[in-house]
Amino acid sequence: MSVKCQILLTNTEDGVFRAGLPVSGKLKYSLDTVTRYDSIDISLIGKGWCRWSETDCDTVHFFLNKEDNVTLTKNIFNAKPNDGKVLAGKYEYLFKFILPVNVPSSFKNKTCTIIYKVIAKFVESGSVNHTDKFDVEVPVRGYVEPCSPEPLIFGLKKELFSFTSKNQVTVKGKIEKTFLQPGENIALRLTINNDSDVPVNLLTELYAFHTYTSDKIKNNARKFERESVRSTAGVSPTLKEKSVSRLTCIVPTRASYTIQNSNVLKREYLVRVTARLPFPYFNEYVEIPVVIGEKKEEYKDEIERYKDDQLVIVEVPSTCDKYNEENVDTHFGGPINNWSLKSHMC
Repeated sequence: MSVKCQILLTNTEDGVFRAGLPVSGKLKYSLDTVTRYDSIDISLIGKGWCRWSETDCDTVHFFLNKEDNVTLTKNIFNAKPNDGKVLAGKYEYLFKFILPVNVPSSFKNKTCTIIYKVIAKFVESGSVNHTDKFDVEVPVRGYVEPCSPEPLIFGLKKELFSFTSKNQVTVKGKIEKTFLQPGENIALRLTINNDSDVPVNLLTELYAFHTYTSDKIKNNARKFERESVRSTAGVSPTLKEKSVSRLTCIVPTRASYTIQNSNVLKREYLVRVTARLPFPYFNEYVEIPVVIGEKKEEYKDEIERYKDDQLVIVEVPSTCDKYNEENVDTHFGGPINNWSLKSHMC
């Protein structure tokens, strides 16, 4: 009968594991008969990849790239010569891996995936090695660096065609913080000089900008995507012609976060301020780059505490009970074939 396995991760305060800090938990597995194994390993694996296609006339071009962000493996059992038996029973091991400091955050969409997993692998002995794999996904948050000074001054000017007089709209703005925590609001302080003959209003919204990079870098093989972040748009009151107004506009960031330190993906954020004009005039906008995330310095003490730690695997002897067909109900409260798997097989 196959091995039954659970991988249980230690809960964190906000449900994510941060770069430079531990990923810890418990591996539990059980065997109802003596089984021969070449090895039993537990690993922390982090990978990223992107792929897409583009059509040029009748030719379809495929683009892809991949990266290995972390590979840490610890052997739990290694067969001795001529003896790879693991006794029937249930076993528990505590594990702790330390994430590298400069890994990117987890991410997934139709073009790109950055994913981290704890994987348990059981390699049976024999002429044809049968391998059972179990895994659990690890949500990871990477650190990011600022990209703009604070505070940041910005502005836009829109000149409207007119035969009779000066006709323009100018917006001068100031953003105090260009580096924000996920969920923190962006405050824009705006002065609008509507020196025109038409009313205007302002639209503020947060945009995410994704850059995917394939391994065909010599051909500048990149894909760009821009999308507005849901529920971040705000519209000002109508600003009358020939008027000066001062506004403070709030743009929420929700649970957004910037992604850096990846070779396959870069995710950036921009706040767009749009001056909206009536027909037949065209709108005018300005975009301000912001970074949403956490700085490595915020976790400096914790990172220092763990930087020299080695992989830790500790057997929990009190729960490594051996059982047989006669006492299986005593140990598990029922036949082992009634168990359900908590972690899934690869």
